[in-house]
Amino acid sequence: MGWPVKSSLPRKGSSTSKVADTLLMSAIFRAYNDWLADFCRTDPTRLKGIAMINLDDVPDAAKELERAARLGLRRNDHRVSTRAPALRPVRV
Repeated sequence: MGWPVKSSLPRKGSSTSKVADTLLMSAIFRAYNDWLADFCRTDPTRLKGIAMINLDDVPDAAKELERAARLGLRRNDHRVSTRAPALRPVRV
């Protein structure tokens, strides 16, 4: 049997959370989101990706949320944090 849909979740506590350089962390997350979107495109009816977003830079986070949505990623891993005023217009 199995599940009809599989969400690909980023690992909690991954080593990227220890990166002190905010620009580097954003670049790592963008690369991950690109890879994840490509992976999910192999079977889009069953695979749904969840974006990784760097919330240390809120304007960049809003841009990456919008980009992730265009890539087909369903939502981000920081649902509660997107209540920040700068992120309210973003719907992923």
